[in-house]
Amino acid sequence: MPRSNLNAGTGSVDGTPNTGIFDSLTGLDGCTVGTVVTSGVPASTADGNSGTLNLSAAGQTTSIDIVVQIATLQVSPNSVFVPAAGVTKSITVTALTANGTPVPGTLITGTCTASGGDSAAIALTPGSATTNGSGSAVFSAAASGFVAQGTDPTAGSGQCVFSTEGSASATVTFSGTITCGDFSPPTCGGN
Repeated sequence: MPRSNLNAGTGSVDGTPNTGIFDSLTGLDGCTVGTVVTSGVPASTADGNSGTLNLSAAGQTTSIDIVVQIATLQVSPNSVFVPAAGVTKSITVTALTANGTPVPGTLITGTCTASGGDSAAIALTPGSATTNGSGSAVFSAAASGFVAQGTDPTAGSGQCVFSTEGSASATVTFSGTITCGDFSPPTCGGN
């Protein structure tokens, strides 16, 4: 008799949710086959599982771990151009399994670095977030100091790296944008 024990989400064996029996009887070898389907089950931690499937027959019981691994993180946008005045952008990060199914309940952490320009910096809020029912989490990145004005303006650069507890990660790049006058030849800074 199969019985699912999930941390979240739903599961079934041969179309029967929670506890039930296999559709097929055991063969002469004592084995049977069943189809397990889960939905909305959160990602497993690095050393844990997202639930178990418990099987019982003839006084014997065994458990099978249900493991949901994040295959990739998608970010939107994947690059940000930062003018002299700075910019604040909303960044959406989506956790996906190998077959492209969004994974809710995944903890995503973001870390940002920047250099150059006029003391380029990126402030990310929140620093970590859990994906919603659609497998996405939204962050806000405020970039400033990416353009040093003057006779020879210089642009800064930076990045925010988003990662899960496993090995999935995605990067958003930030680039300072130097704008010069509208005349030909263009004039920048003190020219």
